[in-house]
Amino acid sequence: MMPAALSPQPGVARRRPARCRMPAEIRIAEILDAALALFAERVYANTRIDDIALRAGLSKGGVYNHFDSKDAIFEGLMRRALTPPADEQPDAEVLANPRVLAAWVVDRIHTVITRPTSIAVFRLIVAEGDRVPHLLQMWQREIADPGHRTLSETLRLTSYAQNSLAARLPWLVVSPAVYLLVQRTLHGELAPLTLAEHREAHIELLCAMMGTPAPADSSMPPQAN
Repeated sequence: MMPAALSPQPGVARRRPARCRMPAEIRIAEILDAALALFAERVYANTRIDDIALRAGLSKGGVYNHFDSKDAIFEGLMRRALTPPADEQPDAEVLANPRVLAAWVVDRIHTVITRPTSIAVFRLIVAEGDRVPHLLQMWQREIADPGHRTLSETLRLTSYAQNSLAARLPWLVVSPAVYLLVQRTLHGELAPLTLAEHREAHIELLCAMMGTPAPADSSMPPQAN
């Protein structure tokens, strides 16, 4: 028998325990983690919002509080894993030394490709890219292209790299990072180069690219605005 002190009074509804409200950024991370795991297990097309909600420990409405569609969740995964650090410019001391600037640029790129989810999202893009081409176009337009422009503008702040190959074709500067993602996707920790070795090679390559002036009759297309 329930003790009198705990017995509900007639006509008075029993109060439910207060539900803990998590900060939005934690809920979003939980949803993205659940979606990434399910997309890898079941592929994108076979995963429902209901499945993501169940894996994240939320209601379906709880997922929709943060994402209005499965495409929006995929976009969130790409932004979290592949967006470079917030825009910033190197100081005068960094700009004055080509190797120091090269290390600054490479370390920003490595910040992206060494994130825990980067390889998993890269695998997902390779596997599912043909199903969500509009999201890949969005990422290229809103993340990759602006990042290339920012890199080019940074290199053009210097006297030694204003018209270099790196400043004219900034996507080439990022290409070694794509190679590293491919190698670590295929081989994991058994990739031919360690992260430290790849970083040093990338810095050396960028130094060489910054020292390559454009030929006088260069037919290279101008950098897109």
